[in-house]
Amino acid sequence: MESALSLPHRVLGWAMMNTFGLKLIYPGSTKWLLQALVGPAITEHRALLVAKHRGERIKLATVDGNQIDSMFFDKRR
Repeated sequence: MESALSLPHRVLGWAMMNTFGLKLIYPGSTKWLLQALVGPAITEHRALLVAKHRGERIKLATVDGNQIDSMFFDKRR
């Protein structure tokens, strides 16, 4: 038998899960959050790789229309 004090927690948990919790489990739903957190650092380090190690940024197209962002470094002499 549950106590009356646990009922508000269960209702709050249900409300949170059904408002934004379900959105977090779908692939790609948190892309905006990750971009906001690490986007500037990735851009800065990519520019450093291009300048310091003569890297080349390449986007590879897949059959299903997606793009894979990659870096190419020519280490041949």
